Amino acid sequence: MNKLVLGQRNMLFSHFFVKAFSVFGLSYDINQHLRLGYIKCLNEMSIAA
Repeated sequence: MNKLVLGQRNMLFSHFFVKAFSVFGLSYDINQHLRLGYIKCLNEMSIAA
């Protein structure tokens, strides 16, 4: 296997990892926002109750 093919494969691999991590980070951020919103909602409901 020559170095060019290996380099391309490594680039593809790192690109995949970056993509996976950004998707994971995004979903984590969304989960944090949802959780904060949920807690805020619960607090407002407990204050109103």
